[in-house]
Amino acid sequence: MALPSVISIVDFHKEIRRGSSLPLVVAGSDGHLYVAKLYGSGEGILASAIEYLCLRLGKLLDIPVLEPVFLTLGTGQITKNIDPEIRELMERSVGINFGTPYVESSDAFDARRVDPVLSQTIFLFDLFLLNFDRTHTNPNMIFSGRKLYVLDFSSAIAIRGCLQKMMYDETSLLCEMKRHLFYEPFIETDHFIGGVKSISNREVEKIVDELPEAWLSAIQPDQYPRESKICESIIRNKNNVGIIRDQLERMRNLTMEPDSDRRGRQLAKKEEFVRRYNLA
Repeated sequence: MALPSVISIVDFHKEIRRGSSLPLVVAGSDGHLYVAKLYGSGEGILASAIEYLCLRLGKLLDIPVLEPVFLTLGTGQITKNIDPEIRELMERSVGINFGTPYVESSDAFDARRVDPVLSQTIFLFDLFLLNFDRTHTNPNMIFSGRKLYVLDFSSAIAIRGCLQKMMYDETSLLCEMKRHLFYEPFIETDHFIGGVKSISNREVEKIVDELPEAWLSAIQPDQYPRESKICESIIRNKNNVGIIRDQLERMRNLTMEPDSDRRGRQLAKKEEFVRRYNLA
C-alpha cells in the first residue's frame, strides 16, 4: 500500500463545537496545526474515508479543497488536563485519524465573493458526489484572506455508496440538492464532465490505495480485495458522470420539501443519530 507520510499528534489545542464530529485543533509532529476529525466520534472511520476520497478527487478537479492528511494518535498524547469528553473521544481514537491543515476563517462567508464559474463547478462536484450538505445556512466554506476553501464532504452519498453497499432515494437527494447555495436550473456541464472523465483509472486506484488498511477492514470487514471493489465503484461513477445532465433536468421539475416538514424530519434523524451512537 502506498501510504502517504503520517503525522503524529503531539498536543491538543482546542475543540471546534460544530456538528456531530467534534473536530479538534491539534499540533502535529511537523510543527503545524491541523483539524482532526477523530474516528471515535459520529460515524467514525466511514466518514473519514469519505472525506479523504472526496478531497483527493477535488484536488484533481482543481476544487479549492484542503490537502488531507493522516494523523496518528497514541496514548501518550492523551493528557489528563483536558475536558473529560475530549479525553474520552481521544481514547476511542487511538491509531490513524483523518485531518486537514488548520486555517483561520478571516470573516463571515459571503457567497457573492465566489467566482461564478467556480461556484458552478463546486455545485457540479457536489452533485457528482451527491453531497447535499452545502446550503445558504450551512455553506461549509470559508475565506482565509482572499483564499476560498471548500470544506466537509462527509455527507457525500455517492462515495458512501462506493464504500458500503447501501440503498438510497435519489429523488429525495436531488430535492435536497436544490437547496445547494450554488444551485441554478441551467448550468453548463460539458467542461466539468470532461474534467471528471479525464481522471485516469490509475489515479483513482492510487487514491484508494492510500486508505489505511485499518480503515478498509473496519468499513468492509467481509470483503476482499477491498481496494479493487471500491475502485471499481468510483471508476464506474466517474465514467457515468454524464448522468448529471439528466439529474439537472429532473431537479428542475422537482418540488422542494416545505421547510417545516424538513426541520421535523431532520430533528427525528438527529435524535436517531444520538441514540445510535450513544451521544446523549
